[in-house]
Amino acid sequence: MPPYVNGLPLPPMSDFEHLAPDFQKKVFSFAQSLADEMVQEDQSTAPSSEELLKPYQPEKGVIGTYRRGPRAGKIGDEAPRMTVSNMPQMPIGMDGFAQGGEFLHQGVGFPGFPALSALAKRGDYQNILTAKVDGVLRSFGEWQPHDTLDSKVDKKQVDELNAALKEFNVLSFLRDLVSHETIYGMGFGLVTMRGDDGPDGETETPLTLTPHKMGKGNVKGFRAIDPTWISPDAYNTQSAASPWYYKPQAWWVQGTSYHASRCMTLITRPVTDIYKPAYNFSGVSLLFMAKPYVDNWLKTRDNVTALLSTMRTMALTTNFDQVLSAEGRMRMKKRAREFNAARNNMGLMMIGKDETLTNITTPLSGLDRLQAQALEQICNITQMTVMEFTGNQPTGLNASSDGALRLSDDRKKSYRTLHLEPIIQRISDILQFHLWGKRLIELGAVKWVWDPISEPPPREKADMDLQYARGLSDAVDQGILSAEDARRALLRSGNRLSLGIEEEDSHDLGGEEENP
Repeated sequence: MPPYVNGLPLPPMSDFEHLAPDFQKKVFSFAQSLADEMVQEDQSTAPSSEELLKPYQPEKGVIGTYRRGPRAGKIGDEAPRMTVSNMPQMPIGMDGFAQGGEFLHQGVGFPGFPALSALAKRGDYQNILTAKVDGVLRSFGEWQPHDTLDSKVDKKQVDELNAALKEFNVLSFLRDLVSHETIYGMGFGLVTMRGDDGPDGETETPLTLTPHKMGKGNVKGFRAIDPTWISPDAYNTQSAASPWYYKPQAWWVQGTSYHASRCMTLITRPVTDIYKPAYNFSGVSLLFMAKPYVDNWLKTRDNVTALLSTMRTMALTTNFDQVLSAEGRMRMKKRAREFNAARNNMGLMMIGKDETLTNITTPLSGLDRLQAQALEQICNITQMTVMEFTGNQPTGLNASSDGALRLSDDRKKSYRTLHLEPIIQRISDILQFHLWGKRLIELGAVKWVWDPISEPPPREKADMDLQYARGLSDAVDQGILSAEDARRALLRSGNRLSLGIEEEDSHDLGGEEENP
């Protein structure tokens, strides 16, 4: 059935020109109003950039809801239902910077945990994540007495503590924390105790390291939680002298409140206090910091690929006077199709005597360097070498120097020492109560020794051991060290040349020669 306007059917287009002018105006008016309505509908369904940058709104972008459990001391008094949203948050005072999406485009804002989780699915971001986690925690370490020969610490207890770290798979726990911290800006872990999931669980009470609180064998495990499912419960914003000033005293984890002493957070790129609520008390995501540079790399890569496809253009000069008529336009289009069908090297191309054929080629020199520089910018912001990011040495980029590799190793060692060792110390203190019901190894009696980040080749390692032993021997010959001191230094260094020396053997290796 044909459409109607004011009760009259619309005629076919071929007969439209024969209609009265007044009726033609009505048809045009109807079509224009219909088009305006369609444009308004499209604009209403697509949110503006300003709308996307508003704080979480319960009525928009809601992913799900949950109701918090009863508060401690208020049995049956439930807090209001919480909403989880995928809408970005924006701190107060960032309205001007947020115009046009600049707040998120520059990798500065907080786009929300769902958006950050989606970044890790792309190959370029996954390379950043893998290089970060594997570079820092490719291997683990162990507790060792400060002095392996004169230590008062029971070596058996140290071995039991190291075995407990392996039993509870602490290495995998730390890898999850580092992975979440790279993606979301925060790694969040829980200390789970036996009975926490029951009706008498004490998740809201502080976890004090005392025999009364920490019974023997009560530790259930250590679990890394995706930050998407957590939110701060209570924190102080009034008294700067409070230890909980802009620091959550408890966390909500899927509707259950956990005291902060039962939680472990890994944040290596923190934000200032005014931004912490907007960032859900997490830090800055490394993947989101790299987003502008990854976008530049992807755009450059696509443009180079498109340029390779269109580097050669054939220009056919012909008579365009025929375009003025409808029949001439048809002949021109037919000529263009015939030209494209015969332009490859396997066909015969014929042109008229009044036509001119020109080959226009775009120079490609320098494209490899531009593409390599776009890739190198990703390594600059993530502070890793090109070899670590790509797994090989791309053409157009200089090989990673020894200095760059050493600097990368130093940054990984610093990351281990500053951010991971405090978590290992906390876990080890908890495991001591789990093993023995009390703390037997005091802080300072042992030291945490990491496995080397990179091992030298066997021949280079053997030369290093030999040079170290020769240096000790020269120090003994010159009277700088005694033979016993050299022996102790050789044992502590882990030199493979000391394998034949027994720790219990305390005789002087310098022989029976005595000074008169």
